[in-house]
Amino acid sequence: MTAEIETHLFETTKRVLEGDLAKHQQISCKAIKPTDQQRLANTATPISYDLSLKINLPGYGVDFAEEEALKTSGCVEIKIYVPNATNYLELHAKNLDLKRIALRNETIERFLHAEFNTEGKVALGDGEIIENGHYSLLIDFTGCVSNGLGGLYQAHFKGKNGEDRILATTQMCPMDCRTMVPSFDEPAYKATWKLSILHPNQSRSISNGAEEKIIDVPGLSNWKLTIFTETPKMSSYLLALVICDFHSIEARTQRGTLFRVFSQEGTSKQAEYALHAGIKSLECYEKLFGIPFPLGKQDMIAIPDFSFGAMENWGLVTYRETALLLDPEIGTSLEKTRVAGIIAHELAHQWFGNLVTMEFWDDVWLNEGFATFITYFGKEAIDPNFRIWEHFLDFVQSIAFNVDSLASAHPLSFKADSLQKIEESFDILTYRKGASVINMIMNTISKENFFKGLQNYLKKYAYSNAVSNDLWTEFGRYSEIDFGEISFEDFARQWTSQIGFPLLTVEKQSPGKFSISQRRFYLSKTLNPKYPEDSFDTKWHIPVFYKNGNEEKLEILAPNDTLNVETNDGQFPIVNFGAKSFIRVSYGDDGWEEILKRIKNDEFDVITRAKMINDLFACAREGAIKYKTALRFDELISIETEVLPFTQLINGLLDVHKRFTNEPAQALIKKALKHLLNPLLDGISFDEIIRLDRETITSFKAHYFLQLIEAECQVDREGNAGRYLNEFRKNVLQPTESGAMASEGSRVGPLLRQLIYTTAIFVGNDEDFDKTWALYLKETNQAERNKLLSAVCSSKNLEKIRWILRKSVDIQNREIRQQDIKIVFAAFNQNSVTNGKLLELFFEEFDFIYKNLSTSPRELNDVVIGCLDTLTIQQVQMVQKFLEQHPEVKEIGAFEKQLVSAEAELDWKRRFAGEITEFYEKRTTE
Repeated sequence: MTAEIETHLFETTKRVLEGDLAKHQQISCKAIKPTDQQRLANTATPISYDLSLKINLPGYGVDFAEEEALKTSGCVEIKIYVPNATNYLELHAKNLDLKRIALRNETIERFLHAEFNTEGKVALGDGEIIENGHYSLLIDFTGCVSNGLGGLYQAHFKGKNGEDRILATTQMCPMDCRTMVPSFDEPAYKATWKLSILHPNQSRSISNGAEEKIIDVPGLSNWKLTIFTETPKMSSYLLALVICDFHSIEARTQRGTLFRVFSQEGTSKQAEYALHAGIKSLECYEKLFGIPFPLGKQDMIAIPDFSFGAMENWGLVTYRETALLLDPEIGTSLEKTRVAGIIAHELAHQWFGNLVTMEFWDDVWLNEGFATFITYFGKEAIDPNFRIWEHFLDFVQSIAFNVDSLASAHPLSFKADSLQKIEESFDILTYRKGASVINMIMNTISKENFFKGLQNYLKKYAYSNAVSNDLWTEFGRYSEIDFGEISFEDFARQWTSQIGFPLLTVEKQSPGKFSISQRRFYLSKTLNPKYPEDSFDTKWHIPVFYKNGNEEKLEILAPNDTLNVETNDGQFPIVNFGAKSFIRVSYGDDGWEEILKRIKNDEFDVITRAKMINDLFACAREGAIKYKTALRFDELISIETEVLPFTQLINGLLDVHKRFTNEPAQALIKKALKHLLNPLLDGISFDEIIRLDRETITSFKAHYFLQLIEAECQVDREGNAGRYLNEFRKNVLQPTESGAMASEGSRVGPLLRQLIYTTAIFVGNDEDFDKTWALYLKETNQAERNKLLSAVCSSKNLEKIRWILRKSVDIQNREIRQQDIKIVFAAFNQNSVTNGKLLELFFEEFDFIYKNLSTSPRELNDVVIGCLDTLTIQQVQMVQKFLEQHPEVKEIGAFEKQLVSAEAELDWKRRFAGEITEFYEKRTTE
């Protein structure tokens, strides 16, 4: 750093510290105002940001007056290019007070006036024309560290002595950079960022770039100035900053990249697995993408309050604590898999999303779907025993099918022309269907050609932006598949622009001869009115992978064609073996009978038979086959010991059981399922489950046993009450009576804790509840804390449920973190006693809920989804009336999605209840 630059920096620092942000003379510019459209008017392009920011963060060696605590003051110099003469500049600033705005170049200095709109856009001008050319835009501003979960915000945690503490952190995605610093806050406006952060001297500052210099500011012994290296060109939503005093562990990758993991004091041991997983992922992606990681360091940090699961900020990835930290003593294999997956996902973004970024939020799927898919290669690098593609079917494909078959579904790529649509684009469908379509494309053009195209794409658009078709063009260069009259790009575009997916029906025409045809698979009776182009008649060009005996084939099925197959052995061809395409397959009632026999003969691999069973129950639910055809597959329960197909089977049967809650038919289903499960439960040892779960390679057997026990509890929770309640009181409550936390004192095996805790509180008394709540408040291990929170949400006492609901949505109450609202309502939904009463609670507590969460759309959506999970006809009508009376909430997307889901559920019961009841009446008398 030269003496001249250092002197300038100290002058800027002093000015910011002393609050010398004198407001310039206001200029009247009535003609200047922001445009009405969603996106910025292209009046200027940012080239670089030079940001100096002072953050008044209490608790780190500086005392602040109440009115000054958690305030920020700063100045930013944005170097811009103005492409065409204009009378104003348009950018973003929200919840900021702009003090001085100057526009400079070599010949002029002008002071500009600001006009804001409610969306965070601001127009800057002085009534005169700004000619095209390069300028420096200098803005002095003040703001605050917010109490929400976006922009620059406060995260609360307990210190080592139990005291309340605060750190400052950021979550800029999708549109909150504008709340910390004036900026061109859209993905296409990439620029470099240079940060100089003034913070109390007992804290440290972490950002995207490495710490270039940490300076004790002359005359200000209680402050530090941390100067960071300049970032590469990147979008504003990737900017990250944390002020804290967390500890870190570190290592280096094979190429020498510094890798650090930050977490609260005393949790370094829990960060070790993340460090291992992060390095393995980064090294894997460097080889996979053919591009070295472009920054000198990669940091990851566990944030106590965090809305998303994690955020891929370039060089500084932020995580929820449970998404990054893993206690080596009590962490389960499932938690290990989850941590590995989230880390692999975020680090995949360092290339796919950060190096190359979607042009606008219309193509969020291009970031998130691709990262979700590539995650599985990263996970395999972390631990080859994960059996990653089994996880892919269970946690990606099957979930995508469920959401994409309803009228609330949307295309992967759609016009995000409102804040609501941008928020909604970060949904399950975007991540899961996006990954599933990418997986299908890789299988179609081959893994080798796929990664050739991907490497070309990343190199061509590095440090720039792209749209879906840019990726398709690169894949198309390497595709050797004949798509008939359409190009590869047209083929791929069908899957991102059209809603839904196909059902392939395999029909026997004559001995050994079969036809394969397509139609849309659909669970709803209506279409999504937001997308008028949507149609029940939608069709696709489909890659059809099938087996004729042992011979594997791939053919493209055009929209209006039928594929004819003649098999060598006369049996049905096995379509979509290995779950390679994003399709469902039905063999008709007679064909499924043959498939059942062949599964019993162990003809199919784990993934293929799991996908078959998943398709089977979906086809029954849609009406493509008779329900009794699917229910007869319960014969496999006694012979299927692989956890993936067993999970699909038991979930299909339990789904039917759940739909008859509190109805006479449920007793018949319960009797039949207990008859099937009881012989398998004999001799299962809790100790054996815990032993198997210690190693990844044996954990799948542990998961199979856990599935059996959980199924038993779902079918007959009360019947198992005594065992689990005694286990809980003896091995959790008693060992913690002397003051130990549950994570320290619980003698219940880690993999069984959630099941035992939840069941115990469901059948326990108020004393059990109160003791568990006290353990929750005391607990510092966030994973264990989540288990305890889910447990107390299982109480049958409706007033206890109301009490927890109010605590969870009260932003002034920090006993339940705002980030954990989703955990609360997911647990409420599993509570068979209170589930049906949640809507009534929602109506009664709505004013309180909305008052607290109206500015937190993500959390408000979680509450709506939770309270409207299972609705009767009368309740659907109540919700519709509620929406008429409360127009302010009609824009909350969760209402529409839940009503669509409820309509599908009610239609299901009208169509299938009689057939299912008849089946189980016969089954229970056999």
